[in-house]
Amino acid sequence: MNKWKYLLPLFLFFPLLFAQYQIPWYSVNSGGNPVTGGDFKMNASLAQTAIGTSEGTGYKGFFGFWYGFPPPEGPPPPAGAWQRVTDVPLSPSGKKIKSGGLIVFGGDRFYIVKGNNTKDFYYFIPEGTPVQLDSVPIEGKKGVKKGSGMCYDGSRWLYFVPGTGTFQFYKYDTHGESGWVKLPDVPEGGGKALKGGTGMAYVNGIVYLLKGSKTKEFYGFNTATGEWITTLEPAPEGAYTGKGYGDGSCLVGFDDNTIYALRAKYNEFYKYDIASNAWTPDSAMPFVHPMWGKNKKVGEGAGMVVKGGKIYAFKGNNTKEFWSITPGSNWVGLDTIPKLPDKKYVKGGGGLGLWTDGTIYALKGNNTTSIWKYTGSGVSFAGLPRNGAMAEKRIESKAIGLRILPNPTKGLTTVYYNLPKKEQATLRIYNTLGELVYSAKSDKGLFTIKKLPAGIYLLRFETKGYRVEKKLIVVK
Repeated sequence: MNKWKYLLPLFLFFPLLFAQYQIPWYSVNSGGNPVTGGDFKMNASLAQTAIGTSEGTGYKGFFGFWYGFPPPEGPPPPAGAWQRVTDVPLSPSGKKIKSGGLIVFGGDRFYIVKGNNTKDFYYFIPEGTPVQLDSVPIEGKKGVKKGSGMCYDGSRWLYFVPGTGTFQFYKYDTHGESGWVKLPDVPEGGGKALKGGTGMAYVNGIVYLLKGSKTKEFYGFNTATGEWITTLEPAPEGAYTGKGYGDGSCLVGFDDNTIYALRAKYNEFYKYDIASNAWTPDSAMPFVHPMWGKNKKVGEGAGMVVKGGKIYAFKGNNTKEFWSITPGSNWVGLDTIPKLPDKKYVKGGGGLGLWTDGTIYALKGNNTTSIWKYTGSGVSFAGLPRNGAMAEKRIESKAIGLRILPNPTKGLTTVYYNLPKKEQATLRIYNTLGELVYSAKSDKGLFTIKKLPAGIYLLRFETKGYRVEKKLIVVK
């Protein structure tokens, strides 16, 4: 009889080896958006089963225990404001989009320059796929790299500088009659060629050009006379003089009398009044995006586009940050562009363009091929308060085991954390208007949150000079 007490657990355990369990899961589709996968049937066995999630791959072992990362925090998140729509072909060069890449609207289509030391050039109409065009011109160089720029005159011509350490300047006939036409070179000025930080904007018959290349040089090209204007006021520098405008600096035409410039590395933002030939400062782009929490400068891949009286901008510099500003006010952090499925943020070759229906399209650059669109239905977090020291020093949520369970939630949720030693932490929650809706302190390793209205919130966890920020979703 004694032997049966040892065999009985085996009889109870044996059926579990072959039982099926229903495991809710989700993955990322080809558009880079989270999708539900229904129920995944798993045989409980000694073999671990890999399950794809929007963050990577984890494993379910015995009885649903997770290995590799914490379990998913509730149901899959809703599709975000960014959607991946298609890809730029690798042909003819076989390369992806990188430094020198750009996207510009012209007439009834977008035009895309691949950069990455190639001459690849395409047009793209939404709901279609990019179509290869005649190569972009560049004399004495293999292809387009840093310092490229392009703008559209609103009727027929694209104006283009290939950068890459040259002064070359061209125009392209979108009507298909003349192809590429060589124009007078960009003024040499102080002697530096175009090699990063170049910006272009067309306003009332003038192509305005910010040379970049760590200079302040700012010129205009009169499209009627075919001559360069060299008497424009140089682009301003704020507290950091003598550094000029480097990689990531960009330019955008706002209206018939106004142009804006974003200065890389220092995040300075300036307004140029065409009538008075004068620059004035506007609100600098914040170094910290409220939905990401990292201290980042404007860098390569930054770009701007105007829509409905606002300027929308990528920060670039290997970030996912997306911003908007109504000139004269403060910058607002918008839904960040997803890292997946190409596992890249925005860097060299990133750019923004506006379609006829008001939809913003984008390139990530950074050795990717994906084209994205912003639906405008995303979340914005405006004017969240900062502690200066907090912005400079952060820890990743994994380092302290920060988890929100469940997330999304229908009401009650708990924030768990695990610090190396017991100390007091502060949790604050902000709504999309930047208003504080919850604040508490604890040294117990958790916070319990109740009765938040449906919506999307920014959760900020802080302790002794460190900060972690995550998104919290409350559903009805």
